[in-house]
Formats: sequence, structure tokens, C-alpha cells
Amino acid sequence: MKRFLKIFKWMVIIMTASILLIITVNHFNPAPFLKVTGSFLGAEYRYDESVEQIEEVLSDNTKVYRNVSYASNYSNNYLDIFVPEGDTTSTRPVLFNIHGGGFAWGDKIDDEELVQHFVDEGYIVVSMNYALSPDNLYPVPIIQATEALGYVAENAEQYGIDKNNFVISGGSAGGQLAGQLTIIQTNNEYREKYGFKVTKDITIKGVILNCALLDITRVDNTGFTFTNWLFNGMVRAYFGSNKFESLSEVAEANVIENVNVDFPSTYLTDGTVATFTDQALDFKEKLSSLGIDVTIYITPEESNQAHGYNGNFLTEEAQYNIAQELEFMKKVTQ
Repeated sequence: MKRFLKIFKWMVIIMTASILLIITVNHFNPAPFLKVTGSFLGAEYRYDESVEQIEEVLSDNTKVYRNVSYASNYSNNYLDIFVPEGDTTSTRPVLFNIHGGGFAWGDKIDDEELVQHFVDEGYIVVSMNYALSPDNLYPVPIIQATEALGYVAENAEQYGIDKNNFVISGGSAGGQLAGQLTIIQTNNEYREKYGFKVTKDITIKGVILNCALLDITRVDNTGFTFTNWLFNGMVRAYFGSNKFESLSEVAEANVIENVNVDFPSTYLTDGTVATFTDQALDFKEKLSSLGIDVTIYITPEESNQAHGYNGNFLTEEAQYNIAQELEFMKKVTQ
């Protein structure tokens, strides 16, 4: 018994020391923690420069053009393009989707179940990948978002895309990128001030933001200690600074503050646990004050839906939300 207690004591000491070491290292440099944790969770994308573009037909006859390369000086510059029935002779509205993952994790395939709902309703879907932090810092992903959007516009006819019927979507960090990309497209003053490239001759009819990070200075204000700590580290890694709150780049990336009256109709959703509920509500108020059509769905508090709830289609809340998003898509692209 004494031997067991001695072993147990040392196990506790080692575990405590390990946790303290992780917290200390992450405090000064979050990059190693994000890489290790992302690899452990299977969330860290491993860049493969030899990735092949393939064409695949799904069981419902959807044709998927996988790993379509868009021109970029940065890595992970690939798209998946879903065409219902493989029909490229007709023109259809398109959902341009950006995955989340705290700018450090994730892949376009993570949102495949989500975007399939739109394909099932006859919409073309484009899902993009982008270079991730900490190897690639701001503004690399948003530059790539403009590049990917440009590719889709230039090749719209090839895939049967209606250039006058774009809807931009994204979740979490991808929601921040989707919001900022739309600002680049709709706010001339912003675009000229920061030097971003606009994609011409397209019309963005709407924006769908799922649990989106909209005000980066409040990334660690989720009401839950662990997500505050994790999200804070992700943003520090993305901007390459432990004092990110006062950076001009963070102000530049603030979706709430940089919208103007030309921002399109918007659909917002979020849960109420460990997420950005307050930001969604504040963005709704900002859009309404500008006279912009906005729809918002915050899950009932008693359902305890957390950040990213919208991707768990086993829940009533996610099922209700996707139905609302499809209705929004139909409304704005008619």
C-alpha cells in the first residue's frame, strides 16, 4: 500500500508539473502548444504539396472537384467545388464557405456535412483551404480568401456559377474571415485604406456567420475559462504577438467596426456556452442601425449549446438552424 501511495504521489507531481509547464510555455509562446494539441486532436492540417486534383461523383450524383488549386504565394491554396448533379450547363447561386479552427487548425473537409445541406437544395458550394498559423500569420489567410474568391469568379462559367448570386459563409475563425472578406468586397474606403484586392463583377447577396469571431479583442470573453485560454493563444499565434489587443492589424480585422451600409443581408447564429454570443448580438445591433437586413438565431439558454453547435446535426438546435440558413439562402438568391 505504501508503495502504491508513493507511485501515486509521484504521478500527481509529474502531472501537475507537466500542466504548469504547458501553461507557462503557452503564456510566452502558444505555437508549440497549438501544434502538439492540434496533432493530438487530429485538427492540425499537414500540408501536402503533392496533393492531386481529382473529380468525384457522390452517391447523390453531386460532382465534387477536389483540391482545385487557386493562385497564391502561400501554401494550402486548395478548393473543393460541389456541383449538384454535376450540371455545369445551368447557372446556380453559390455558397463560398471558409472553415474555422482558430486560424491554426482545420480543413475544408471539416464542413462537408454542413455544406452538403446546401448542395442538396441545388446550390453550388465552394469550400476553401488556407495557410494556417503559427507558420503563417495575419494577413495571409484573408489575402488567400480574396485570391480564392477571385479564382471562383474568373472560372464561374466552367462550374455553372451565377456571378450575381454569391453568399459568403464561415464558422468561428472562418466566420471572421468571411466577414472581413465581405467588407473588402463592399467597403471601398476600407479596401483602399488597407490595400486589399477586390474581386470585380460579382454580387454578394448575403453572409452566413456561424459562431463567428467578430471582435478579436474579445476572443477570450466566452464565459468559460478553458476556451478563453485556448482562443487567446490561437489569436496570439495568428497575430504573432502576446499583446495583440492594441495592434492596428487587430482593429483592421474587426468585423463589427468595419462594416458600412453596403454590407449585404446577414444571417447570424451562436450558442450560449463558451462562445461569442455577445459579439453576435452586438453585430446584429450594428447591422440593424445601418439599415441592413439581419436574421439572428441564438440557441435557447436551457439547451446549453456551445461554440460550434451548428455542426452537430444530432441536436434539434442545429437542425433548426440549418433549416433557417437554407431559408435565408433561398430568400437572398431569388
